[in-house]
Formats: sequence, C-alpha cells, structure tokens
Amino acid sequence: MNVVHVIYLDQNVVVDVCECMRRSKRQGREEQQELRSEIERCVHNDIAIFPYSQVHLAETANVSDPESRAEQLRFWEMASRRYRFHDAKAIEAMQLDTFLHHRRIRFSRELAVHRSQLTFEEELQDPEPEATSKRAKLFRHLVEYWASKTSKDLSGKIRHKEVDGIIRLIFEDLSNLLRTGDLALDRIFSKHNELHSQIWWHLREHGSNEDTLFEDACSWLKSNALNIPSLLIDFLGTEFLAEQFAT
Repeated sequence: MNVVHVIYLDQNVVVDVCECMRRSKRQGREEQQELRSEIERCVHNDIAIFPYSQVHLAETANVSDPESRAEQLRFWEMASRRYRFHDAKAIEAMQLDTFLHHRRIRFSRELAVHRSQLTFEEELQDPEPEATSKRAKLFRHLVEYWASKTSKDLSGKIRHKEVDGIIRLIFEDLSNLLRTGDLALDRIFSKHNELHSQIWWHLREHGSNEDTLFEDACSWLKSNALNIPSLLIDFLGTEFLAEQFAT
C-alpha cells in the first residue's frame, strides 16, 4: 500500500460529499464540494485512501433514492481503492489473541484494513431498513437512560458497566440454551460469545480445569477486557456520549 494516510470517514460526511454532487442539490453546498475535491485530490495523488467499513456498507444498502445510491457507489469505488476496514470482531479477535500470548499489541494500517476482491457494490447486502430504525430506537433508549444520570455517576464507570454487560449476556445465552435447547445465530456469533469462546479454548489448551472452564473464561474476560484496545475504545466512546447526555 503505497500511500501515507488511511482515513475513516463518518457516514454523515460521506452523505454530504455525495449529495453535493447531485445537480438538484449543488446550490449552497460549496464547503462540501470543496471537501469532495480535496478527498479526490488525496486519492489521485496517493496521499491517502478512505477505506469503507461494515457500517458504510449497511448504510448504503438502505439508501432508497437511486441517484443518491449511485453517487455513493461511485464515491466509494474512487475513495477506497477497494480497501476496507476489517470487521470489528476480527480486530478484537486479533488483539485478544495477541494479549493472550503475551505479545505487544501494535497499531498499524496493515492490521486494520485489507484490499477486497470485490467492488463496493458487490459487497452490498440486501437492504434492511428495519435494522436502521431498530438501531435508532435502541439509541433513543440509551439517550433516555443516560440523561437521567449525573456526570459523577458516569465518569470512569461506564467502561466497567459495559464489561459487566458482556458477562451478563454470556450467562443469559447459556441459560437460554439450557432451557430451550436453541440459540439464535446472531447470538451464537455475537461479539461476547466469540470473545468468550476464544478465551475458553485458550484456557483449555493451557490446562485449566474442564469443570470450571466456562466460569474461568468469564472471570478472565471480566478482569482483562479493558486491556483489549478495540473494546476499550468502544466503551470509552459510550462513556463520552453518556457524559454528554447527562450534561
């Protein structure tokens, strides 16, 4: 990858720099057009690339306006040069494996992005407009919950509550599986269960007691989750937003 910078673009920025290129929406969007030109200049001069992520794919898949969708497809094919960010779970798994083997966790673009064999359009999934409304509903609940708190109840504490939430979900899924004999695929392959499974196998390979492996993996995750940078960054983001809502 013979470029200097790898830059993540927020989806709202992507919409701005795409909508400003539409003939019907050019008026009064000079600032967005200037940003679009600068992005194109950086890409064409090998100064930077702007890889897309799973979030960008999901958001674009749900764009119903044909002209907007076409412009976003054109933008990503140009700006990304077909580079995309690894899925969050893949990065978490890599960092967890590094930590489990007592190696130093490094930060570099090669560990965060890869070149896709497909075009951006070929990677798009079927539209899921209900998923967008579901995320918005969950976000509203989050806002309402944190808005009732004060800053002293939140600062430095949310990250630990998020870890507790992961452990709680792991036990809930086990309980549901034992009670019903079934577990939805999205829960089987959820972040919390994949992390727990990775730790479980590591402890097993290193001689942990078979009878207590489930609890031991939960205990390890509770004690060490915040040492996994990708998890910590996620939790710190939640903590920052919570403090803003409370304020």
